[in-house]
Amino acid sequence: MKTSIYFLLAIGMLFHSCGSGESTETAAPDGDASTTEAPQTLDGHDSQNSLDWMGTYAGVLPCADCEELQIEVTLEEKSRYSRKMIYKGKSKTPLLSAGKFEWNEAGSEITLKSFKGNNQVYKVGENTLIFQMPEGDSGDYVLTKVVEKVEASV
Repeated sequence: MKTSIYFLLAIGMLFHSCGSGESTETAAPDGDASTTEAPQTLDGHDSQNSLDWMGTYAGVLPCADCEELQIEVTLEEKSRYSRKMIYKGKSKTPLLSAGKFEWNEAGSEITLKSFKGNNQVYKVGENTLIFQMPEGDSGDYVLTKVVEKVEASV
């Protein structure tokens, strides 16, 4: 019976020490005591939930086998997108596609998912989409949000 009481006390002390929320001190290699830092927590502000990201964005992207790639991307509710691309100097007919996009864990980038596997990644900013090159170099390939003009009634 005494063993059971000691066991329960030991378990209780273990849970108390793990959940106390107090900072602990660790000895640095040079012998100084320092406080360990708590992991940083996100404040909930990211592109996904802080920006007005729905809308149409237009710009020019690099093209390996044409003059330039004029692109227009529309982001919609329920993670849907539509895209229009014109390969300047190669074709006058726009290439239209649509599908779903996914946010990264940080809520700062989206990936336009393609059935053919030609996914495109964009960093989402204030009224901009910044194309992320597959090699990691983002360059200056920025799509700007298109502001629809409201006609004034007379």
